[in-house]
Amino acid sequence: MSAGFHGTERGVDMVRKLAEDIIGMSEDGVSDFIREQRRAKTLSRVVRALNGEVLDGDAGARSRAEEALSRLGLLEVA
Repeated sequence: MSAGFHGTERGVDMVRKLAEDIIGMSEDGVSDFIREQRRAKTLSRVVRALNGEVLDGDAGARSRAEEALSRLGLLEVA
């Protein structure tokens, strides 16, 4: 699990909130989010945290993380 997000209950909650936030963003908001994360050099950390939920989360968390990754253009969900 990625440092800074997972490893604690609070970290898991943060990742799940992040997924919900991404899912709720407008398309322009997603573009701005990606640009901001790239500028701050934290995009890979965000993706790693969401991937952790895909691999280790319960069914609901997994589904939300997949949807968030899809919104970011990083996962094609069938």
